[in-house]
Amino acid sequence: STVGARPFSTILAPFVESIHYHEGEIPPRLERILPGGRIHVMVNLYEDEFRTYHGPTCATVHRTIGAVLGGPHSEATMIDTREQRCLVTVNFKLGGAGPFFKTPLGETRDQLVDLDQLWGRDGAVLRERLLEARTPAAMFQVLESLLVKRLVNPQVPDPMLPFAARAL
Repeated sequence: STVGARPFSTILAPFVESIHYHEGEIPPRLERILPGGRIHVMVNLYEDEFRTYHGPTCATVHRTIGAVLGGPHSEATMIDTREQRCLVTVNFKLGGAGPFFKTPLGETRDQLVDLDQLWGRDGAVLRERLLEARTPAAMFQVLESLLVKRLVNPQVPDPMLPFAARAL
């Protein structure tokens, strides 16, 4: 089952496209995710890990903790679908993620970055707080309150940004 919602907080509306909760069985396999310019936060509630696979035979495995920032990708990424069994994601609008992070997001390109490296303790305990919340609605509240707290530069993205991205 998948539950998705737009942020309830009007403070977050200019920055966050949606928050999603997904739970269900997906046949285990490696799956190619096509490149994209979007940035998102992902929390794996099934296990405390994400794995990406690299190289022509996917022999190189990169492991991160279960709460990450997915930077914009300029190349396809291979993931393990077993990690998608129970997942919460925050999908930022184009140009919307920057105000929540002090690190320049260009440095996260083609990476999954552990949230504790970006948000310190808030990132380190996010997964546990979501697991304690138990319901998707309660998880969305946890995420929204954290995002409001982490909003370091509430400058609204230029409204022409989506138009320029489509034109490119």
